[in-house]
Amino acid sequence: TLLDEPTNNLDPDGVALLTQWLRQRRPGHGLLLISHDVGFMAAVCDERLDITALQQREPAPERAS
Repeated sequence: TLLDEPTNNLDPDGVALLTQWLRQRRPGHGLLLISHDVGFMAAVCDERLDITALQQREPAPERAS
């Protein structure tokens, strides 16, 4: 499952419902969650990778014409 900023535009009841639904997902099924809401991520994820520290900008390779 891929979720990109899933709490955007949700009211608190919507966030609570989404949190409950994600907590009930089947074991062994992965979830890629992109969010700035650290509290939400802590509530629904077992593990977290913060890529902020991994960002190293490199120029894209030149494309063949």
